Amino acid sequence: MKKLLILITIMLVGGCGKGNQTADESPKANPVKELTAEEKQKALRDSVVGEYEWKKESGLTLKWVFLANGDLKSTMNISGESHEIKWKIMNREIHTYDWGFIGVYRINADKSITWIAKIIGEKRFDLRIGSQNTFKKIK
Repeated sequence: MKKLLILITIMLVGGCGKGNQTADESPKANPVKELTAEEKQKALRDSVVGEYEWKKESGLTLKWVFLANGDLKSTMNISGESHEIKWKIMNREIHTYDWGFIGVYRINADKSITWIAKIIGEKRFDLRIGSQNTFKKIK
């Protein structure tokens, strides 16, 4: 009988661990920090920085290098021509500034970019699907 009382006491004491925690005593998860609009913009800009290439069936290759400082270096393989223009992110799109208009590019899920529109003056002209060019990210 004495052994039975000891066994019951041990079982009762053993069951009194952390099972009775209140909601206030439960471990807290670290809250996820929300990015500010400026931090989101910087992260998007940083994801664009790199080298892109567009190839045409005729053999023409256009290479673009987006730099973090807002410069864009453009080189054409056939003529060897090189241009330097400016770029920035506007409304989650890339805007390039040269050639007398603003080029508008969509950032795709696979990290490529597609020319989708041009802005002349204050007016935006969306390009037809067949006229859109996609630059593949290579670096």
